[in-house]
Amino acid sequence: PASEAEAGEEGAKAAEAPSGLPKAGSLRLHLLTALCAGLSDRSAIVGWVGQRASGRFGEGSASRGDAVTTLGKEKSMRVPLWRQEGALYALTAAGREAARRGGIPLGGQRKRQKKGE
Repeated sequence: PASEAEAGEEGAKAAEAPSGLPKAGSLRLHLLTALCAGLSDRSAIVGWVGQRASGRFGEGSASRGDAVTTLGKEKSMRVPLWRQEGALYALTAAGREAARRGGIPLGGQRKRQKKGE
């Protein structure tokens, strides 16, 4: 029998498409798509994903908390597709490459606006 670590690794592999993209319809793919659209603020990303996914992600429904948790746990993925700095997120080189291979257009990372701009 496979160890828990092996089973977890196989599950992680199954959750990604050959292009390095997360599984079709997954919350992680929706979040990656939002980042590719140029969103960087946690609230904006979660709101964008909620609107486009009609509040449903993958085979079940996910809450705002699920989206925030998934955003924050990306750093523990074998190949993180985005990085976090406080409430801001940005694509990693691996995230940009996965998007390119998966045909997700990159709208450019929005720069952080200064107060009053």
